Amino acid sequence: MRTIKKDESGNCGAGTDRGKNFWLSRPRHKERQAEKDAGQQTFLANQENDEQDPFFSQRKNVRDLVAPNGVNPIPLEYLELDDGGRKVCQMNLYIDKMPKKGVFASTFATLFNFEDVTTNVFINPLSKSTAVKKLDKRVLVLDSERIGAEKNGDRNRVRKIVDKLHDAEGWARDIDNGDNALYEVSFLFTVISDDLPKLKMKVNDLHGKAKEKGIDLLSCYACQPEACVSALPLNRTFKPGIGPVTEDVIKKHIMDRYSLATIFNHTRADFTHEDGIIAGRNMHNGQPFVFDIYNPSHNGYGIVIAGKTGTGKSALIKMYASRYFDFGYKMISVDYESWGTRGEYAPMAEKVGGISFQIGSKSKNILNFFDVSEELIYDENTGMEYRELRLADKVTDAGNILMTLARGQKKQPGFEEETYMREILNDVVSGLYRKRGIREGEPNSLYENGNIVTADGRFTSGLRKKEMPTLHECYMDILKGEKERNDEFHARAYAMLKSSLKAYVKELYYCQSCLREYTAEEFRALTRREITLGKQGRTACACESCKGKVAALRGTKSYYDGQSNLTADMGTLMVNIDISQLPETDKPTAQIIAMSYLQENYIKRNSMNPKKLSKLIFLVDELHKSFPYPEARKLVSDVYRTARKRHVSPWSATQAYKDYDGYEETEAIVKNAAASILFKQDPKDQEFLRKNTVLTASQIDELLAIGGDPDDKSESQDIHKGEYCIICNNKVNFIKNDYLKTSEAYIVETNVENVRDLLGKGA
Repeated sequence: MRTIKKDESGNCGAGTDRGKNFWLSRPRHKERQAEKDAGQQTFLANQENDEQDPFFSQRKNVRDLVAPNGVNPIPLEYLELDDGGRKVCQMNLYIDKMPKKGVFASTFATLFNFEDVTTNVFINPLSKSTAVKKLDKRVLVLDSERIGAEKNGDRNRVRKIVDKLHDAEGWARDIDNGDNALYEVSFLFTVISDDLPKLKMKVNDLHGKAKEKGIDLLSCYACQPEACVSALPLNRTFKPGIGPVTEDVIKKHIMDRYSLATIFNHTRADFTHEDGIIAGRNMHNGQPFVFDIYNPSHNGYGIVIAGKTGTGKSALIKMYASRYFDFGYKMISVDYESWGTRGEYAPMAEKVGGISFQIGSKSKNILNFFDVSEELIYDENTGMEYRELRLADKVTDAGNILMTLARGQKKQPGFEEETYMREILNDVVSGLYRKRGIREGEPNSLYENGNIVTADGRFTSGLRKKEMPTLHECYMDILKGEKERNDEFHARAYAMLKSSLKAYVKELYYCQSCLREYTAEEFRALTRREITLGKQGRTACACESCKGKVAALRGTKSYYDGQSNLTADMGTLMVNIDISQLPETDKPTAQIIAMSYLQENYIKRNSMNPKKLSKLIFLVDELHKSFPYPEARKLVSDVYRTARKRHVSPWSATQAYKDYDGYEETEAIVKNAAASILFKQDPKDQEFLRKNTVLTASQIDELLAIGGDPDDKSESQDIHKGEYCIICNNKVNFIKNDYLKTSEAYIVETNVENVRDLLGKGA
């Protein structure tokens, strides 16, 4: 017999170190120990992974994951939820009163899509027998009320009851025939916010939206816990009460099959027009997108285009315009950004047979903003057109331009100074036209007899347009006005006007004492005379009684002083005014001066007669650059108002959609636009987009994620460049802009290297 020795603790030898080593020394037991150690390590690793997994073993279902940590049911009008230490306020409401009529996908859509609102609709179909019984009962009740009303002689009450009786009998017949059905329908809205005051504001807004649709909402007062549970995805409603005494937490409404269909909330947002240009392809379904800015469904013809430089904004404008040219459209434009030594749209103007006029110190082109033209007014009653001259509007526009020039980049005038400056400019501008005999409402006063050159080069006589006022003459009248007034109240205003406007006067020589004006030759003669007399440094006036000093002005920004020499008739396919080479500080004023010129010479001359409708596009690039100037905004508003009456399609391009925010005049541009084309927007503008567009939260997310980010240099961004969102008549499309690589490359492409690669180095 073998004896097993025990240790002092009473364990056998296997429990001692000697025994342990004895068992581990055997091969089979070594394998078992290794498996045990490996299993322990696997358990620890799984436990660590479980703690990172939201559905690890200790969390058995979704309810444990999403349910709040606690609920405070004490408030009667709302609930307080504890969500991981964060307080969330919740209020539940139901529909108490329904509208008499509903519109498919419209009546309830505003409530269903309200921000931070969860909607539950409980629909219980009624059997045919139940529905018939309810209608039979209603017919009896209404008939009894009709009899009572007739006995009381209440004719209006009888009329209303009879109408309801006919409706009930009609429904009863339809249900008997199987053509209709009845349903018990309840609506429950759950509003959530992280702050009680915000919650009340949201509920108030929701009430207002419901009222607009003829819907009355009531709170689930004292039943908020039951309503909260009913709003969960449990497909049932919970009744508040104790024991057998319970009541419905929300009101039930009887709706038939047709009225129930109005709660449908999902409509197709994308669209396409029957006529127009191929403007790209739909990013969601790949279908061609056809767009017609003059579509009869539009309330106006304007387009608002917003996108950073490099997103494909300019390429889209050029592609749109070049394709509209094929349909007989014409275009006038103000070119802001440079493309080498000229503007972005200058190559397109030349390529399509138009004209591009560059404004700048190296150009001899003159843009006189005092130009005024007659316009044709269409009389719908007689079908005739008559001539009209609105000189007062032109005086206002010219005054606004002069005020913008006077403001410049200098210190802004105070209220008193600005008032005097406006008064002075209004008097001066009115006087300039009065000198020429140009009068309000008299288009013939624009013309005089004189010699003219006909289109075929013949020299003859006849009516010709009078020469317009110039900045040179305007400046001289300001000097004369200062001398005549000579009071301390206007002195500061005159000084600011002279200081600001002298840079725009091409050439002017005058005596500072008697204001006698000299030509350049006369001034040089005076200077030589003074040098001969040994009086260098001072040119004296030739007047014997004066002997004042003769001043010389030679402005560095004289591109607005003189008679306009831009010649292009209404038949020119494209007229582009290129201000891209001007200093950056001078571009905003040049922009509105160019707009004023185009308004007088092209927009106002576009016929209002529907039978003579000429489709004219008016493009202003980087329009937001002029927004800081109040007079510029007024002129922009006037130009847009005129374009709307004249069937002109104004296109404005800015860096961001939010650029139009903050000014009444610019916000009107967005409101009256037929379409808004948005390229990738700044994420910071997300809240502005939500409040000022019809875009849903998911559509805004898509807009912020589309390609064309100029800061992203990856190849994938080049592939997605040209993606944009177009909003038209509350419909939304996401489009990819594609142009023809061979025929449209030179017109559309803005990168010179890409043009060379696409057309060949010899192109």
